[in-house]
Amino acid sequence: VQYDLDRQLLHAAVSGDEALAVTHETVAISHTKGPAKHQKERYILWTISRHSGAWKITNMLYDLGLTD
Repeated sequence: VQYDLDRQLLHAAVSGDEALAVTHETVAISHTKGPAKHQKERYILWTISRHSGAWKITNMLYDLGLTD
């Protein structure tokens, strides 16, 4: 199985030690032993926080109902 991920950052905002980001990604999976390929496009909302200097992802909300 081969996985491909194409992610684009659409928006990011930082306030102090917290941040939000919205990405659009296409996830594709293809099988090496056949022609089957599956693909999904989705928007993701990320919440990020900083503790002791390092940024860490605190939440990810998949499949947001946004339109292009």
